[in-house]
Amino acid sequence: MGNTLRPYASSSRLSIKQHIALNLRQPMPGIYGWFVFNALKYSNRYLEENAVRLLNIQPDDQVLEVGFGSGLGLHAAYEHVKGGCGSIHGVEISEYMYGKVQRQLDTSSIPKKIHLTMANVVQLPFNSNYFDRLFHCNVYYFWHNIDLATSELYRVLKPGGLMVTTLDIDTLKKNTENGLLEFGNYDPLRFMTACENVGFLDVKIDYMNDEESGKPFQVISARVAREKTKIERKPFILKDKIQGMTTWDESLSRLPDEFTK
Repeated sequence: MGNTLRPYASSSRLSIKQHIALNLRQPMPGIYGWFVFNALKYSNRYLEENAVRLLNIQPDDQVLEVGFGSGLGLHAAYEHVKGGCGSIHGVEISEYMYGKVQRQLDTSSIPKKIHLTMANVVQLPFNSNYFDRLFHCNVYYFWHNIDLATSELYRVLKPGGLMVTTLDIDTLKKNTENGLLEFGNYDPLRFMTACENVGFLDVKIDYMNDEESGKPFQVISARVAREKTKIERKPFILKDKIQGMTTWDESLSRLPDEFTK
């Protein structure tokens, strides 16, 4: 996340692939946003469902999804709290995605246990130590300030809280090579190092297969100590440019100026 993109400025100067890449980062109204919304509903389902499963959500838990996209993860998490006092919260930076999912909820029969908020991950509108569980899928690649983002995730999790993110590295490699991740950096070590730097414990990556489809995926998990202390942020030591991947700022430099204002 970071700079807000203007969806209609000089669109003719971007290729189709760049339009899709921009909308993967932050879906916007129009044909490309519609395409990304529907593509993610299909491609992200098993990642969202596995993230929720691995969180081991209890009926009274407070749960947050960062970057809820098409809303699949919210509905999967709801199934675990519908019989208790827990609730599901989702934050999304894309007004387009937020509006589509909110309209779905407004016309559904689901009780008011799912709460949506327009927000940026670097400034989450929640009290500290509020959530028991937190998850996100296919979003950390687009966080401009990954140190500040992970510090916010750490802040809002309760002592003993758990965070999970699921990803498919093979697909991400292909999307990087073909330009669809031009404006992101999926490197898991960069993300995991940032998590450790702000105080997360037991930061690890596991390789798994979806029980239903057999598709391979990876899960990065991290937990908060039961005696949570404020950790002074360490200097970020990993290089942003790893194995030829371009950094966020280098990617933005290739955009017309009006897109990054």
